[in-house]
Amino acid sequence: MIVIGILGIILGMGIPGIFRAMKKEGLRAATSDVLEACEQARAAAILTGQVVELQFLTETREFKIVAVSEVSTNQEEALLTQAAQVLGVPEAAPTKPKMPDFSRQLPESVMIEMLDVNFLSMKEWTEARVRFYPNSTSDEFTIVLRSDQNEWRKISLEVTTGLAEMETIR
Repeated sequence: MIVIGILGIILGMGIPGIFRAMKKEGLRAATSDVLEACEQARAAAILTGQVVELQFLTETREFKIVAVSEVSTNQEEALLTQAAQVLGVPEAAPTKPKMPDFSRQLPESVMIEMLDVNFLSMKEWTEARVRFYPNSTSDEFTIVLRSDQNEWRKISLEVTTGLAEMETIR
């Protein structure tokens, strides 16, 4: 009974920490959302074969994924029609992978301390755009987020792979 009582006390002390770790708030949620946005933008660029942008709207604190078409839709349709005629295949409606519908907003408790794209500071700009390319590369990108509890996180992209890395500063 004494052992069970001691285990109960230890578990009782650990449960609040476990719930805090599972529930994402503030800086944890913001960091997770930015990392997820980078992952989804990279994947969308590779799967669709299009340049994809991750846009940061600094005034509204929003960020979202959008496609940037390098070939206009009319040119693309003409190329598909021409290819179908050359191959003698009946025209079929082209099927493109769907762009992810991704849009998030930073919590009020999180501030952007630094926002750099291609080594240019864009923190004071109304909009910053980070491009992800179909060959899995990306623009240089670094963002530093600070919470109201003075916690700092740095998220940056490795340009040759387009993969995001997170680093705890404080």
